[in-house]
Amino acid sequence: MQRLVLPINNFKPTAGYKNKKYLKNWKFNHYGIDCVGSDIVYALGNGIVKLVGCDGKNGVTTGKYSGCGYVAIVVYENCENNKTGKAANLTVTYMHLKSMPKVKAGQRVTKDTIIGYMGNTGANTSGKHLHLQLDTDTKYWQYCAGLKKRNYGVFKFLENGNVDSTVNPVDYLWIDYNQNITVKNSEWYDREEFEKIPKIKTEEKKDEPVSEKKTGQKMGVIKIKA
Repeated sequence: MQRLVLPINNFKPTAGYKNKKYLKNWKFNHYGIDCVGSDIVYALGNGIVKLVGCDGKNGVTTGKYSGCGYVAIVVYENCENNKTGKAANLTVTYMHLKSMPKVKAGQRVTKDTIIGYMGNTGANTSGKHLHLQLDTDTKYWQYCAGLKKRNYGVFKFLENGNVDSTVNPVDYLWIDYNQNITVKNSEWYDREEFEKIPKIKTEEKKDEPVSEKKTGQKMGVIKIKA
């Protein structure tokens, strides 16, 4: 089994999985988690890139027809659940990236691989952040839950809506040796869920840019704000 690590090294959650406040504010459910922090977005572990592209109509990246902006879809196999210890194959979708992802379809990735950079592309976004969505359906990976049917973009749609086979990302994420989480009391996510993400020690990110190595990050730290 493999343990998937956080997509960014300095991780601050801004919205949780199927959060009630999110539903009330945006009028639709949230099938992933949102976060801010480090600009560099990494792969979570060993996986295969299935798709990268711009989800907007005719390549637009802002406004009503911009979809989820620049996106990447990666399938990871044999991923350990940090609560049950059981393994699952997962489709992971990264949304709202700054520009076209740095990886290509068919490419194998590790946790050292840079997927892209955090951005603010796409509709239904109130600022720069990363949306991370995990789905147990690895066969029909383009059928992303939570999206309204449309005739453009990188995703596919069933006639009666896509099936929700998503899981809470915090159940499959781990804190790597050079990563940290900052959490606080918030209506937008369950603080306790993120505080319980376990820490692991793995090899150094060999491809990590010097600029991030100089940030003086502590090893596997959870920072708590009152």
